[in-house]
Amino acid sequence: MELIEHFRRMAANNCWSNDRIYRSILALQPGEFTAPRISFFPSIKATHNHVLEVDLYYLDALQETGRGRAIFDSYAEVDEPQRLAELQGDFDRRLIAFCDGLTAADLDRRVDTDRREAGQLPERIGDLLAHLFIHDFHFSM
Repeated sequence: MELIEHFRRMAANNCWSNDRIYRSILALQPGEFTAPRISFFPSIKATHNHVLEVDLYYLDALQETGRGRAIFDSYAEVDEPQRLAELQGDFDRRLIAFCDGLTAADLDRRVDTDRREAGQLPERIGDLLAHLFIHDFHFSM
């Protein structure tokens, strides 16, 4: 399998995984979504808001839309699990479309990422996709 096909499959798998996660989240009892947890983030709500926020940051870089770190500055935490599920689903479909539109040569193309103190860094699309998928997988455990 070529690497481009791997990324396309990862995007589809990411969408499928998020759908399964959100089905579980939507079945939680009242209060469990926001209940304090012992984890890197203090709740399921905080964890999945973080996942979406980072996903949006990376897709912005990949699509070269120019918002950069401003995504973090303007992100408004989503309180309702149903709305968060909808937003994550929208993101997942955009990521699938992005990956489906890539060519193998695009994986080596560099796009700028805003790394604040380090400035604008040119990073390979293939590397950013790999990081995005690992980031999302980490939180789906």
